[in-house]
Amino acid sequence: MRYGAARIAPLLLILLLGCCLHHARVIGPVETVKLVSKDGRETIEVKAKIDTGAYSSSIDESLAIKLGYGDAIEYYRSFGVEGPLTREEVRRLREGGIKERLKKHPDISDAVFVYSANGVTLRIKIPLTFYLDGVRIESEVTVARRSWLKYPMIIGRRDLKGFLVNPSGEVER
Repeated sequence: MRYGAARIAPLLLILLLGCCLHHARVIGPVETVKLVSKDGRETIEVKAKIDTGAYSSSIDESLAIKLGYGDAIEYYRSFGVEGPLTREEVRRLREGGIKERLKKHPDISDAVFVYSANGVTLRIKIPLTFYLDGVRIESEVTVARRSWLKYPMIIGRRDLKGFLVNPSGEVER
């Protein structure tokens, strides 16, 4: 009997996947997360949407304020760049160094232009520690107005390493 690479490769793949999947935590499309305040003294529990289509995580402005980032939100608002932006406005803001100016605030780790179905917006990023299924995650999340959406937080792919998402929502704990 000859065992060629074509016959062995699928078996190796199954073995490797089995090992990897054994260590992954299975979560549903909506999870309760525990957010840690900026000073680390308080936690807030919220329902978050698990969004594998988004690269980074995002929280609502009002939630960021409750977590202690009110000064950063006010600083961002003082620039008057809220709402959808035109291409010309994006170009002008980039040339004016808006991202570098926003990062001068100690709580703002970055500023990014986000392209979505609603248009282009400029969002700040803040450091945030949260717990997902008991796992501590230290991240940088964008801040957006999400009050009109069902969930005040989305968790993107960057923060989902080590997790498997069961889209049916049936997760055994």
